[in-house]
Amino acid sequence: MSRGARLTAHSAVSTSLALCSDRALRELVDTAVPIGSGIGGKSVLLEVAGTPVFVKRVPLTDPERQPEHARSTANLFELPVFCQYGIGTIGGPGFGAWRELAVHTMTTNWVLAAEHEGFPLMYHWRVLPDSTPLPEELADIERAVAYWAADRRCAAGSRLSSDPRRASRCSWSTSRRTCTGGWAPRSKQETKPPTKPAPWRRGN
Repeated sequence: MSRGARLTAHSAVSTSLALCSDRALRELVDTAVPIGSGIGGKSVLLEVAGTPVFVKRVPLTDPERQPEHARSTANLFELPVFCQYGIGTIGGPGFGAWRELAVHTMTTNWVLAAEHEGFPLMYHWRVLPDSTPLPEELADIERAVAYWAADRRCAAGSRLSSDPRRASRCSWSTSRRTCTGGWAPRSKQETKPPTKPAPWRRGN
């Protein structure tokens, strides 16, 4: 897809989603095609303004929902850097929805400003009510907390123990582009990363 086409689709989809009420948006997401579920959230695929849209729903814990922590990328639970989704026999809790959202916001701005083209575009994000049960690996919350709390370096127990009380999820929608190592092909003919340095590498 050309840059112009990407920007046109981004404008159309972003506007369409922004005009949805919370109720309408929740119904749209709830009836979308499910494509994945796990400790990192639930993902679905839907179509908006003629464009396929990938939606990820990430749980918000009680501390993350407090006004003083809204949009904060702080390490609220003082987790060590190894606490990431998929790490450990029982999946690591990750650092929260706001950090993940911040990354999508940053990379989307790079694409819109023609700083770097190799990232998906985020169309919209919103916090919506949710009652999705915990993923299977965290269904036994006491076991999960005990597993991580056994490592004295890790405060993941407190992060996980707040999850059952969540009543909201932060949902965002993006274009569905595969990104590895900060690069994604823009066409079938493109097989190598662009020579233009990514914004975060400038000055090195």
